[in-house]
Order: sequence, then C-alpha cells, then structure tokens
Amino acid sequence: MRARGTALSARRELARSDEHALVALLAEIGRAESAVLERLRRTAAANASLAASVDGMGREISEGVARVREATGKELLDQRFGLSSAAFFELVTGAIDTAVRNFDQVLRPEVGRLLEARRDRLNQRLQTQVAISAVGMLLAGYLFIGIYLAIVRSVRELSAGAQGFAAGDYRSRVQFSARDELAEVARQFNSMADHVAGLIRDIQTGAAHVGGAATEMSASARRVLEGSETQSDAASSVAAAVEEMTRGVDGIAHHASTAQQLAEDSGRLSQEGRSVMEQSVAEMERIAEAVDLSSEAIRELGEKSRQINAIVDSIRDIADQTNLLALNAAIEAARAGETGRGFAVVADEVRKLAERTSLATREIGGMVAAIQQGTERAVDTMQQGVQRVRDGVEMSNRAGSSMAQISAGADQVLTAVREISTALHEQSLASNDIARNIERIADMTEHNSVTVRETAATAETLEQLAGTLREQASRFRV
Repeated sequence: MRARGTALSARRELARSDEHALVALLAEIGRAESAVLERLRRTAAANASLAASVDGMGREISEGVARVREATGKELLDQRFGLSSAAFFELVTGAIDTAVRNFDQVLRPEVGRLLEARRDRLNQRLQTQVAISAVGMLLAGYLFIGIYLAIVRSVRELSAGAQGFAAGDYRSRVQFSARDELAEVARQFNSMADHVAGLIRDIQTGAAHVGGAATEMSASARRVLEGSETQSDAASSVAAAVEEMTRGVDGIAHHASTAQQLAEDSGRLSQEGRSVMEQSVAEMERIAEAVDLSSEAIRELGEKSRQINAIVDSIRDIADQTNLLALNAAIEAARAGETGRGFAVVADEVRKLAERTSLATREIGGMVAAIQQGTERAVDTMQQGVQRVRDGVEMSNRAGSSMAQISAGADQVLTAVREISTALHEQSLASNDIARNIERIADMTEHNSVTVRETAATAETLEQLAGTLREQASRFRV
C-alpha cells in the first residue's frame, strides 16, 4: 500500500487497474486489522493484567489504519491528490511505526514478564512432584519389605502344617497369624484336612463293614450252591415228565387236525350248495323282474291303443263334418250355376276324401280294438307267469335258508374243531416252551453253581482286601 500509494501520489494519475489494486489492498489491510484485533482480544481475555495495554494498542492500530484508509479513499480513489507523495509515505509509515512500537515497547515486555512468572511456577511444581515421588518410593519400599516378610512367615506356617499332613497326621492344622489372602488359603487347607480326615474315618469304618459282609456273603454262597445242586436234579426230573406230556399232546393234535379237515370239507360243500341256490334265486328274481317289465310295457301298449282309438274317433268326427261341409258346398255351387262349377268339383273331391278318411278310421278302430284284446290277454298271461316265478323264488329262498342253516352248523362245527386244534397246538407249543425253559433252568442252575463258586472265591478275596485296607487305614491318625 505504501509503495503503490506513494507512486500514484507522485504520478497524480489513476488508472482503472490502479483503482482495483487499491481496493484489494484496502480489503487486505481490513482483514489484517481484524485478525490483529482478534488476537489482542484473546490475549486480554487470557491475561487480565494486559487488558489496559492491549486495549490502548488496539485503539492506536485502528486509528492509524483509519487514517490510511481515509487518505487512500479521498486523495487517491477520488483523485484529489491533495497530499504529496512524501506526505502519503509519512502517513502510512507512521501507522506502521505505531503498531511496531506498541508491540516492541508495550506487548513484548509484558509477555516476557508473564513467561518468566509461568516458568517459575512450573519449576516450583516440578520440585514438589519430585519430592512427592521420592516419598512415595520410600513408602512403597517399606510396604514391599513388610509384605515380603509377611508372605515368608505365612509360607513357613503353611509348610509346617503340610509336612504334618504328608506324614499321615491328619489331626494337624495350620495355625495362621496373618489376615491376608494366604489366610484364606490356610482356612481352605484346614477345611481340606477336615474332609480328608473324615474320609479316612469313613474308609476305616467301611473296611470293617466290608470284611463282615464278605464273611456273610461267603457263607450265603455256600448255601446257594447247595440249593442250586438240588434245583438242578429237580429240573431234570420235570424235563422228562414234560417230554412225555408233549408226545401225548402231539398225538391228540394230529387227530384234531384230521377232524378239522373233514369239517372244512363239509363246510365247503354246504357253501357250494348255498352258492348254487343263491344263484338260482337271483336268476329267478331277474326273470320275475323281466316279466314285470314286459307286463308293464304291454300295459303301456294298451294305454297307447286307447289313446290311438280316441284319436281315431276324433278323426272320424272331423271326416263326418268335412263330408257335411262338402255336401253344403256342392249345393251352394249348384245354385251358383256356371260360376260355381269349379268349386263344385273341388267340393266333390273333398267329400270323397272325407269318405275314404272315415272308412280308414273305421278300419284303424277295428285293428286297435283287436290289439287291445290281445294286450289284455297278454297281460293276464304275464301276471300268471309272474306269480309262478314268485312262487319259485319263495321256494328257492326256503331252500337257501335251509342250506344257510346247514352251512352255519358246518361253520360252527369247523370253528369248534379249529379252536380245539388251536388249543392243542398252543398246548404243544407251551409244552415245548416248558421243556426248553426247564432245560434252560437246568443250564442256568449249572451256571449259577459256577457263579456261586466264583462268588465265594471273590468273597474270600474281598475279605482279605478288607483286612489289608483296615491295616493300611490304621496308619493314619485322625
């Protein structure tokens, strides 16, 4: 700013680019002023003793910048050029010197004094911390030595109790004077000693009981061995008796099987006869049904014949009326003379047609009457046939009922024979099972005898082991 402004004041001419440059320089000076004032405000807020000096510096800097901004705007930007280049140079230099002088003469000594005071406080704090650390280290060393001695004493007490425990004296307990974590170890050790001592006492008691039980088991094994030998002899006798009974049951079962075969043949024949009768009854019922259908069809034919007869009567009446109308038409045509001749011919033809129609209807009526008479005779004949078929069906049903009773009786006989045969078969199987079971019992009795002998030997060995266990357990003092 100082160099450009001085040059423009000397030249007394301002181009557009110079205006832009001056405006940019003024904006930069404004930003620098704001930054300096902000830092001064922060310094005053952090150190109350510098507040007055910093405020004075800020006012002087703001006043110098304002003078430079005013001179630049009025003299250069407005192109008045009332100041000489030397005066503008002195104005800007004075603002700069004011700021530099305030920093050198006011702010720097105060900052140096504050830094010195802070350094003194830090040195004092460091000395205090060193002293506290030294005292802490001495105290830690004292505590370490005390803890070490206490641990050594506790370990010795634990070692003494453990040596007595290892020697078999389970009455010894750790007498512990400390109250730290090792005291809990000592309490757990004493608790373990109590449990082990109780276990040894239980072992001694159990060894005594096992010895007595082994003696009793040996005596019982000998008694069981004698009973097993007696049971084996009895099982052999029972097996022989069961074998004889099984042979007798097999013979009876053979005869029952023969009777069952005969009963089955009888039942099969009765079933076949019953089936034939049922087929005959079914066939006769179908014949009766067919005859009923034929009779019904003939009745319907008779009904149709009556309907045809009624239609023929209607046609005959129409033919008579047509004939009468034709006669009237012929009379009227004759009265008409020559003009009605053609109409008379037609009326004559119509009359002839009516006569032929009447003749045909009489013939049809005769035929229908003959058909009705034949139909009635056929219906009577069919009804008689249906009645005879129904009588045959009834007799066949009676015969079928008799055959059914015969078949039912044969089935009952067959069922009874089968039950007898099944019972004999089951008895034979049961006898065989009994024989096998008795043989198995004999084998098991022999096996039990061997097992009892082994049990007796085991009982003697167990008695010896119980004595050894009592002897070993007596070494411990509880």
